[in-house]
Amino acid sequence: MHKDSNEETVAQLTKIDCAAVFFSVLFSASMREDARKAGLAEGRSEGAAQEKREIAKSMKAKNIPTADIAEITGLSH
Repeated sequence: MHKDSNEETVAQLTKIDCAAVFFSVLFSASMREDARKAGLAEGRSEGAAQEKREIAKSMKAKNIPTADIAEITGLSH
């Protein structure tokens, strides 16, 4: 009877280990996806900010007043 009890315990622990690995992998995939989305959002934000700066630089080169550039682009002067 002791041997059967040990085998049952091993079987239960194996199931628990498999479940733990499954949820660990699932959680890791979810974290990676969240990090990917955050990285994309940050990249878009940085790209938009860079584009505004480039537009402001072009406007400045055309002698548009700084106050107008700030108002149009949303950048501070």
